[in-house]
Amino acid sequence: MKVSRLFIKLIKVATCLVLVLAVLIPTVTTIYRKVINGGGRVANDYFSLDCVSVKMDHFYARSVSQTVISCIEEYTKAHTLFSFKTEELYKRLKDRCSVIKEFDCRLRVPKSVEVRVVGVQPYCLINNTYILGDKSCLFSRDLFTDFNINALPKITINQCLTSNLSDPLCKFLHKISPKCWQDFAITYDSESRIELVPKNARCSCLIVVNEDTFFDDDKIKSIDNVYDDIIKRGFLSPKTLHLTFDLRFDQRVVVGCKDAFNKRGTGL
Repeated sequence: MKVSRLFIKLIKVATCLVLVLAVLIPTVTTIYRKVINGGGRVANDYFSLDCVSVKMDHFYARSVSQTVISCIEEYTKAHTLFSFKTEELYKRLKDRCSVIKEFDCRLRVPKSVEVRVVGVQPYCLINNTYILGDKSCLFSRDLFTDFNINALPKITINQCLTSNLSDPLCKFLHKISPKCWQDFAITYDSESRIELVPKNARCSCLIVVNEDTFFDDDKIKSIDNVYDDIIKRGFLSPKTLHLTFDLRFDQRVVVGCKDAFNKRGTGL
């Protein structure tokens, strides 16, 4: 009888424990979840990037600047100090703004981020349509609406242009001196034929060079002596003079004229 009574008591105690646990477990689980969620919100609030500092250099269109700032602000609002990824932000910026040249981003604990973005500086205007920067990429004029595009050096390139110039052509253009840009209107057909029209010449003339003789200042300057010699020898009338000086040959300058010679001949 004593064993039966003890067994019954144990059954009652076990039943009470089960009932207590049945009540406590959901309550504890709910409290735990609230603590975790509350802690997560507190952590997110504490490490949210509330202070965003953006420094921008060499951007020449208000619409481009606004695009860069909006992209940075959108990304920082959606991330905390722990979820922020510099590479991801840079990729988003490049996808939306192709003129970005340099990018630097620094996170400051607990709530700030500092971003510095540098744009492409225009180098020259190609075919009155494309802007070339310091690398081979070509950009639309629309990305430089606040820049004085008319002040850029200009060149005509008689080739099918895509979004990038070839590396050799890009290197050639960047080797052109400021004086050459200033003195000549330049048309590039190929590496073996480049036409120069002097802006302040003694006569109406065209100079034909290749990429090598383009940078031969002495040979280009020798045209003045050749011109004087032509006049002294009476081959041409200065009033009707229009000459072509071909400098692509070693040790000589080939001269042609579209106008009538005083004496018969087609060149020197």
